[in-house]
Amino acid sequence: MYRSRCRFVVMVVLLGVVLTANLAGQAAAAPPTGGTRLTFAVGQAPGSGVIVVSGHGFSSGGHVYVALFDQQNGRMRQARWVTASLAYSLRDGSVDPASEGPFAPGGAISETFSGLCRARVMAAAWGQWTGAWTNWIAVAPQC
Repeated sequence: MYRSRCRFVVMVVLLGVVLTANLAGQAAAAPPTGGTRLTFAVGQAPGSGVIVVSGHGFSSGGHVYVALFDQQNGRMRQARWVTASLAYSLRDGSVDPASEGPFAPGGAISETFSGLCRARVMAAAWGQWTGAWTNWIAVAPQC
């Protein structure tokens, strides 16, 4: 009887430790305020096959993987790593944390993709800091 109670207590304690660690890990991986989002993906000059993908809410200066997938077969068309913008002073534009604030938060991306004539693609981005994909945006370049 004593052994089964000890085992039960040990199991409850271990379960508590695992749950606490899991919740702490989820909190640490939370995205910056507002979450990461792609705000638009827009076709540029007709006939060029160029689109621009923009988003915000990424970690300031963090690495972001921007990918374009074909809408029909789901294959990746183009992808690349970009760096999100740094936080900067609204007074003098400096990125030095010692400069006077207030600061703009940074964490924005804007990336241009070309060679996409007649392609119907979905754009999404993965923030290295958040470890999660953004929303998906459909776009068809003007050709």
